[in-house]
Amino acid sequence: MPPTSLPELMQFLTENPMLIVGTLLLLTIIVYLSKEHSHIRHKTKTERNTLWVGWGLLMITLSLFSLFTTALHLVAESANLLPEGTPTGYVTLYEGNTQCQDVLYDPQSNLTAAQQKGCQQVNYGFYSFLGLLVVGVLFAIVGLAKKRRGGSEAVLVSEAAPDTPETHELIDKKYCVECGKQLPRSAKHCSECGSQQPMR
Repeated sequence: MPPTSLPELMQFLTENPMLIVGTLLLLTIIVYLSKEHSHIRHKTKTERNTLWVGWGLLMITLSLFSLFTTALHLVAESANLLPEGTPTGYVTLYEGNTQCQDVLYDPQSNLTAAQQKGCQQVNYGFYSFLGLLVVGVLFAIVGLAKKRRGGSEAVLVSEAAPDTPETHELIDKKYCVECGKQLPRSAKHCSECGSQQPMR
């Protein structure tokens, strides 16, 4: 049952320290992105695409490091963040989650409430970092796709028609939006039908 009052929420958070760590990391990323938003808007497309790929690779690295190395477990253990009942004898978050799944879904296992709570925290951590991995992969794919599309646009621009007097003559021509009569570039009204012309 989810917490319904502030004391229950505080108790829930103190019993789930990994949730606090994840929330703080998420808030840090949100604050950083909101502060950088004005700078990111003024960056070129290439720089923005590089940022997409960079953030994606950072999230992928962080999630893989947390899921498949002992780093997160060692930090949690040294800071006494591991609750009573957390499975022991594993070296990675992935293995801890596997061990918890085996125990939780075994009808013959008699888990205490503390062990169930420990397994829930391991599961929260595992699925949080798995979600971060998916988001990181999506960021990297979007950034790479935008880079590739930007590269093809650059090629198209480089293959545009050469700058000659003929192309200038085509650009300088203007036609009436109503009757199609050729007009001077600065004309505001058509000399043939009198209709007002949009300014370019």
